[in-house]
Parts: sequence; C-alpha cells; structure tokens
Amino acid sequence: MLVQVLRVRFFGVYGCLLAFLASDRIFIPRPLLNVIGNNATFFFIMNVIFGLGNKNVDMAAHLGGLVAGFISGLVLRTPLDANASEIRKRRNMMVGIGGALAVIIAVMLTANRYVDIQAVLRNFGEKEEIVIETFTKTLREIQEGTISEDAFAVIMKEDIIAT
Repeated sequence: MLVQVLRVRFFGVYGCLLAFLASDRIFIPRPLLNVIGNNATFFFIMNVIFGLGNKNVDMAAHLGGLVAGFISGLVLRTPLDANASEIRKRRNMMVGIGGALAVIIAVMLTANRYVDIQAVLRNFGEKEEIVIETFTKTLREIQEGTISEDAFAVIMKEDIIAT
C-alpha cells in the first residue's frame, strides 16, 4: 500500500518535471534535457509495465498523479526569464479557472450517478428471504428422502447459489 502511494507521488513529481521541461526547454542545454528525458521515460515505462502486470496496482491513480503533477508543474514553475512575471499571473489565472471549471464539470457529470443504498439493501433482503426459504425447504425434502442428492445439487446450483 505504501509503495503504491509513493509511486503515485513519484508520477506526480515526474509530471511536474515534464511540465517544466516542456515549457522551458529552450533554456535547458540539449545534453542535459536528453539525459533527464531518457531517465524519466525509462522510469515511466518500467512503472507502467510493472503496473499492468500487477492486478493490485491502480494505473488510473498513477496516470492521475502524472496529470495532476503536470498541471501543478505548469502552475508552480518559476519562469527563467525576467519578463515572465506578468505572463505567469495570467497563466496561473487561466489554469485556476480551468481547474475550477474541470471540478464543476466533473461534479455535474457525476452528480446523479450515485447508488441507491436503500434500494440495494431492500433487494438484498428480498433475495435473502427467498434463498433461505428455498434452502430450508430443499434441506427438509432431502432429509425426508423426497428428493435425490442430484436434485438437491441442481436446486442448490440454480436456485440458491445463482440467486
């Protein structure tokens, strides 16, 4: 569990790094950019391969960490040139508005997609009563010898377990 949390955080850090490299690559020497890019790519590919091969790893969380890190990197990065202060204010405002809109849209799209717990519990209770009644009746019949063990097995499989 802790390892998975750390991996998601690493994906977020690499997302920040990717945002910085993508937005300020003209200020970074090409050889350094290549080394950082190769290491980040290797890290990403190895973690994706490991994640796809392990059913306990939530790849959506990892990719979400990467995207959130990238967006955070765009917001938090410090411009490398002296004239970027005004541009940064506008960009941060746009990213903030975009983030707020994304949250509002996500809430609107998922607002009515909740599970009616009461209906699920009522349905479960109704099915449970039927299963208990069927099992009790069938068990009594097999004990009385009115049905065979094969018939009991069929009833168990089709009417009780399948329910």
